[in-house]
Amino acid sequence: FSDPNSFGACLSAIFPLFVVMFYSARAYLRLFYGTSIILMLIAFPSMGSRSAFLAIAFSIMILVLLIVLNPKIPVKKRLIYTGTAILLVTAVSLSVAAFSKGSSLVNRLGENLRVSFNHNILPEVMTGKLELWKVASEMIRDFPLSGVGPGAFIIELPNYGSQLGLKLFKTYTDSAENYLFQAGSELGLVGLALFLWLFYLILRRLRGSQKSRALNGENRLLLLGAALGLFSLFINYLFHSYIGSFEVSGFFWILVSIIPAWSQDQAVPAPSRPRFFKRTVLLVAIVFGSIHLANSLGPLSIG
Repeated sequence: FSDPNSFGACLSAIFPLFVVMFYSARAYLRLFYGTSIILMLIAFPSMGSRSAFLAIAFSIMILVLLIVLNPKIPVKKRLIYTGTAILLVTAVSLSVAAFSKGSSLVNRLGENLRVSFNHNILPEVMTGKLELWKVASEMIRDFPLSGVGPGAFIIELPNYGSQLGLKLFKTYTDSAENYLFQAGSELGLVGLALFLWLFYLILRRLRGSQKSRALNGENRLLLLGAALGLFSLFINYLFHSYIGSFEVSGFFWILVSIIPAWSQDQAVPAPSRPRFFKRTVLLVAIVFGSIHLANSLGPLSIG
């Protein structure tokens, strides 16, 4: 793994998937999934990732909510599943306390509690993220159509830090610590719109798979686990952008690849593209590239 945050994100993404697989698997596979869940709970506190901790807690709560509100599940089973999920939340909390005295996550959560009575709590708890988001917002404002260019956020961050008087970021480089801000700052509003469109397509396919007649009980749980895993990753994406963490991207697409397995529209052929559409795409690409070229020779050039 690239760093502990990436490890924490991957664990938070696979945790709900393993939980639902534990429910639906046969006896010998339950031993595998159960052991894996225990090992995750032991390893998780040493990651130190608060966003991953938040993601696991939220995904388990949503799992409980979906179980409770599902009329197709018998009441007795609903009570059993809900009780088990509550025990899981308790186990996550206890693992933080029991297996991690002096661990990174405990220290960070303790520090957050310590400053909770401070009138200026938000900047301390966010550990510089608010400043990074401010810089990203300025980049979007300055270059709304094109952004500063793919991979250029860390290059322009010290320059913007100096202009905005942010002492920490005069020499410090990092990602925008938020996937949407990262996309907007590097690719502009056009790139941000494409990212949001991608997420929309995934959600639409998820909805189509969920309604499929071919989706039986066990596979329905598998689909639920993949969806909760994606939800966990999205929570991580709100507080980290994991630029360069190929393993997080790998986990994301593995979970996405599970979703269309039962989709109703998977046999629909790709639509033919008229010549006008192809010419329009080419024109947009030329305009977009020209704007980047002008920015690179002008306001973004290094003296």
